[in-house]
Amino acid sequence: MLSRHLPEDVVTEILSTLPVKSLMRFKSVSKAWYALIRNPHFITKHHTFAISDHNRNHCRRVILERYRAIDTPRFSMHSNDTLEFSGDIHLIPQLFSEDITPVLFIGSCNGIVCAVGISAERFHFGPDPDRAWEIGLWNPATRESKRLPFVPRPPDFVPLPLDICFTTYDFGFGIDLNTNDFKVVKITCFYSPWHYQVEIRNAWYCLIQEHKN
Repeated sequence: MLSRHLPEDVVTEILSTLPVKSLMRFKSVSKAWYALIRNPHFITKHHTFAISDHNRNHCRRVILERYRAIDTPRFSMHSNDTLEFSGDIHLIPQLFSEDITPVLFIGSCNGIVCAVGISAERFHFGPDPDRAWEIGLWNPATRESKRLPFVPRPPDFVPLPLDICFTTYDFGFGIDLNTNDFKVVKITCFYSPWHYQVEIRNAWYCLIQEHKN
């Protein structure tokens, strides 16, 4: 029992309707409450209720994304329809290294934001352009964040010389409904040849390699 007077399912229903700030305080009430609030199923239940409650009240949250391209400030806004935030929005913490700029938001899923940043100096002058990119996950409601570890390319991968190879990158973020596990996808495109890679659970897998004449 989580309470002397209320059954566990009733307590769970009550807690799932509370604001995130209250839940953060209630984690210290008992070990049982801490385990419940950290439980993935409870987190999903709380997030689903929060989103439906915000939609009923026509409440919208936005994030202002700012970055610079050749000294020109640029802005973009994301609505709650795509980000699905529940709770107040706070500025993103110092998630990346100091030389990372700009920081771009890739997407959001179940209240978790995926962002990437790049170091121009490491990209152009470093020994490995892949290490110029940093990927992080951020929960604006709880203010928790985590930088994902760098994963090298497969040992049998042989890159083309820089003078004949142009590289572009793209990223994706989502959740596997079968495992309730978040997944980040990084696509690296090498112009002649094309080579695709995907990062899942901190591991690299080569999906397809096609050489074009």
